Amino acid sequence: LQVLSDEIDQSLDEVEREIASGDDPVERCVALMYESLLDFRQVHAAMALVNAATTDAGLRSLALRWTDRQTDILASHFGRERAVALEVFLDGALMHAALHHMPLDRAAVGRVVRAILAMPEAQGR
Repeated sequence: LQVLSDEIDQSLDEVEREIASGDDPVERCVALMYESLLDFRQVHAAMALVNAATTDAGLRSLALRWTDRQTDILASHFGRERAVALEVFLDGALMHAALHHMPLDRAAVGRVVRAILAMPEAQGR
């Protein structure tokens, strides 16, 4: 679990650097999401962690640490509501990739990400 936790932290550090360093954070977000869906070791590890986290409080805190940090990274660029929607989409796309042993195609990932990022933020938040 410590190795998985360390890998997650390193991966999120990279996501944070990549989104912040690019000229087009939306395209960097699409690219990073798609690349993560191609890494079947990561896809299956994420699914195993989420599955185990539903019944194990210790693992739940690790899984939430990962998703909460990823949401925070995305929120700093795209707003909280959009970041949550992106995280939910990525969770579903990971499950799809794990079950089909094939990710959604990059164009589809891009369309969904751009649609989420185009949605208006809720008023008063």
